[in-house]
Amino acid sequence: MKTTKVTVVLLFVSFFLLSVNSSAQTMTIDGSFADWNGVAAYVTDAGGDNGGANKDLTAGYYAVDATTLYLKTDVAGTFLPIDFTDYYIIYFDTDRSTGTGYTAGWWSMGADYRIIINSSYAYLQTFAGINNSDDTWSGNTSITFSYSGSSCELAVAFAVLGVTSSN
Repeated sequence: MKTTKVTVVLLFVSFFLLSVNSSAQTMTIDGSFADWNGVAAYVTDAGGDNGGANKDLTAGYYAVDATTLYLKTDVAGTFLPIDFTDYYIIYFDTDRSTGTGYTAGWWSMGADYRIIINSSYAYLQTFAGINNSDDTWSGNTSITFSYSGSSCELAVAFAVLGVTSSN
């Protein structure tokens, strides 16, 4: 069975800006998504541009409270259908520097962390490459997540992303 990765969303923003521009809102990670009602999409994308509906991001949302970043993503099809062998990756540039972190060569960020999501797990990894083009990551910190229908939500503590009130 062939497995490929799907890059669902790239977060190019600093966490400082996220926390300033979002009112404090704690989300329940349960796959029902009702608590996301009224949260405006941070990013939207036209459907039909990424090799199949289950891989095609249509919207991304975020919310924060004092300690946690909450993310919700929507795809055009079903998020992680039963026969889905791919996985989703969310990249984070927490220091706002292209000089540090992973730079895939086609984006203008240096990803310091990433979250890998498949039907069994979501975990956080830290960039461990010897240079910016070295796609090497370390660690597998479990992340709380849930998905249903076309959406997935997750929660990640700012502390595990190395984000403090000063940055």
